[in-house]
Amino acid sequence: MAAAAPKPAPPAPANAAPKPPPAAAKIPTPQAPSKPASAAPPPHDVGSGSRPPAPQPAPRPETRVPAAAPKPAPPAPAHAHPPKPPVAAKVPTPQPPSKPAPEPAKAPIPTASSRPADPPAEEPPTLPPPIDLTMPLLQENEPEPAPGPAPEIKIVPVEEPDLTITLPVADEETPPKPPKRPPVEANAASKPPVMVLKNKIAVLEERVAHGGFGEVWAGRVLNPFALVGERIVRGEDSPKALGLDDLPLPEPTVGEDGLVRETEPITDPILIQKVYDAAERLWNEYLEKNTADPERARREYHQILELIDPYLLESPRIAVKILKPALPADQAAKDPALALQVRNESERRFIKENQLLRRLRHPNIVRRFGLVIDPEIGWCMLLDFIEGDDLDQVLRSLPNHRLPPAKAAAKALEIAEALHYAHRKGVLHRDLKPANIMLSAKDGRAILTDFGIGRWTDESVTQALTIPGSMVGTPRYMAPEQIAGEKLTERTDMYQLGTLLFEMLTGQPAYAGLDQTTLFTMIAKSDVGHPSYVRELLPEISAELESLVEVARDKDPRNRWDFEEFIEKLRAIIANQRYTQRRSERTLSQADVKRAYRRVVRLRKELAWREHRLGTEIHYVRLQEGIRDVRRLLEEKKYDEAMATVEELSKEVQTLPDRYAPLKEEVSRLIVDVQLAVSQNRAFRMLALAAGYLGQKNFPAVGATLNAAEQHIHSLPEAGYVDVRNVFRRLRDKFEPYRPFVEVFNTVTNSFVQEVARGLQEIYQLTSALQPVEESRIRGLLEKIHAAEILLQSIQPDKIGPAYEKTVKNLHDQRDALESLRGSRQVK
Repeated sequence: MAAAAPKPAPPAPANAAPKPPPAAAKIPTPQAPSKPASAAPPPHDVGSGSRPPAPQPAPRPETRVPAAAPKPAPPAPAHAHPPKPPVAAKVPTPQPPSKPAPEPAKAPIPTASSRPADPPAEEPPTLPPPIDLTMPLLQENEPEPAPGPAPEIKIVPVEEPDLTITLPVADEETPPKPPKRPPVEANAASKPPVMVLKNKIAVLEERVAHGGFGEVWAGRVLNPFALVGERIVRGEDSPKALGLDDLPLPEPTVGEDGLVRETEPITDPILIQKVYDAAERLWNEYLEKNTADPERARREYHQILELIDPYLLESPRIAVKILKPALPADQAAKDPALALQVRNESERRFIKENQLLRRLRHPNIVRRFGLVIDPEIGWCMLLDFIEGDDLDQVLRSLPNHRLPPAKAAAKALEIAEALHYAHRKGVLHRDLKPANIMLSAKDGRAILTDFGIGRWTDESVTQALTIPGSMVGTPRYMAPEQIAGEKLTERTDMYQLGTLLFEMLTGQPAYAGLDQTTLFTMIAKSDVGHPSYVRELLPEISAELESLVEVARDKDPRNRWDFEEFIEKLRAIIANQRYTQRRSERTLSQADVKRAYRRVVRLRKELAWREHRLGTEIHYVRLQEGIRDVRRLLEEKKYDEAMATVEELSKEVQTLPDRYAPLKEEVSRLIVDVQLAVSQNRAFRMLALAAGYLGQKNFPAVGATLNAAEQHIHSLPEAGYVDVRNVFRRLRDKFEPYRPFVEVFNTVTNSFVQEVARGLQEIYQLTSALQPVEESRIRGLLEKIHAAEILLQSIQPDKIGPAYEKTVKNLHDQRDALESLRGSRQVK
């Protein structure tokens, strides 16, 4: 995202036609006249993700008065209106006007210096230098307007090139790009305007790239506290960071990774404005105190400074990724439904990329500072500004388009470590290619960018943005399982890393020069090899480096390296500098080739047997570890987990041969131990509930829980388990005086109260369906209620507890409901 230094534009000739100021959707920047560009800028390859050379703007003057006095303009006509004051844009920090240089006498022409100056403001040390955004309405040598009403000034957005995408493949294959060209000086009138994000979070100064997603601008942070406020509004940080302890908002929680778990965004406009006002006030206070005593300011504002990336306080240079409509206006007008679908999909991917990058903090992964929704600019993601070129540009600038093996291995190791870190954080990249790797001009680091189609490793179908069975990615770097629409894993990124290392070493993409249909067929078919292999293009490559590349890009994910293996092997190659090796110049005879082939076949058979033996031993060790895990869970009284684990072990050992009989017996004994422990634990839990009900004098509940506990106790051996049996006997003895009354009460409840409730429900269903109800049915239910009341009168209420009064009330309510139904017209 680096931008070349701008070339100063030469002054326009004296007889040049007047040129109006450029119209812009945002705050315009004064433009100096420039000569027409000698050549059109090189076309940008959207599909590759590389960035086009940025238009070279004319240098911004230090003062508002030109260094050289211009030729005097012709006097204004007598009937001309007096000059109008210029329109000046508000800037974050107003600056006093420069002292004007003497000029030859000429007709008054409005300039920026003719505006009354605002009082100067003290520039804080951490605030970026101010930007002169004042723009006159008239330029030099431009005739003044004719008499009449003041013309209406309209702000017209600068036209941008169409950004198109093709569905369902997110990044279509594009023709190879030409080698990097020197930047072409752009016309000053075509320079995009400077834009300021809401709440003066940052200023966007120069567009440095554009593609299918939108645009990337280079800019500077003006108020990092306002960025924290934006994160609070989105639910990413706590309002307490800004001293807003009184806001009625849920407190975000901190996960094991140290990140604040997002809560619901703030939607109340009043609360949102409180957050923005607090961020602005605290920033101004911090700047004032930091000027007087930096150490004290850091101590006083440490709570909010801890939420700000230190990079933003040291160097506020940033890159801002802006999401733009993915379909051009004419195509969107023809198919509004498709335009809406593409826009929603783009926004979801943009938000998801922000969430993925928020979890990642690694020196070889681009830093993300925040997400801002500007009311005029739209969705903006603030990222680290990386000075340098992407790997695609670097490779194309080299004579043979490839890196030296040592440098290629070093860059591959950095990328592998970044991807391995992302996988441990639960993130897959899925779009690894040279255009998504930046090489820092400062220290040469390889930095992984563009997680636009990334996903979580444990992502469910409802979380996924890609429709199952569809594909996203750059075709010639996609793994076979991506093209087939199958499940993607960390080894999908390994395939792309192997393909990337192949290109860095050989200077040729693995699948170059193929149409999309042929390319998909060759990648997807497991019985079709790659078009070329690394040894064919680099005969001097070492066997270690060759196997590293080819195993990484094996078509079967099961045969690829995992990232720990890849990193370990690559570190050994770098440490021993095993990049190339000398080959024997002797030509092998047919007999030599056959002998070598037989040795390979024999070795493969031996390795297969060793693999089987090792696999069997590993399986045995894993079963032993499972048994130890069950014992540990029993000691920790995690009985449900222990039962689930031992059931899985039992299924595995049943398929083992007879020589594993001791292991099977051990698992059988373990199953019995777990079952006894589970029964004892459940019996104790039932007895604890019974004791609680006894204290509440809820005697029917006491009887029910004692019956459940007795069933578990009966499954325990007679020998042992004395404690649980003693507890059961004590509770049973206390309950015994109440047992006869509880049994009668349970009969009333089960035989009368519940039956009446079911009959009443059936009558309600008939009346709701406007069906007739027989009066005899209601009379039968009333008779059951009467019988139940007679039985309850024979029971002492204190022998039942609170359930007695509740049952009596239920019977009264049922009687009232039936009596009211008797007067219904549907009762016959």
